[in-house]
Amino acid sequence: MDKKLIGEYLVEDHLINANQLEEALELQAVTLQGGTSPLLGTVLVQMGVVKEQDVTFALEKQERDEMRA
Repeated sequence: MDKKLIGEYLVEDHLINANQLEEALELQAVTLQGGTSPLLGTVLVQMGVVKEQDVTFALEKQERDEMRA
């Protein structure tokens, strides 16, 4: 089973839509911080489409799913 990505959890939970995810991924690809791209959750928070708490919950859900796999 492939690892489900954080963006997929946020879309699945109706916290963002597919267009917002695409926009964040594009922004992530062109934004460099210290030579690396920022984390997707950080980009989404900076865009104002989710709160840090939403990202934290999605990451916790992702971790639980990985532990079950």
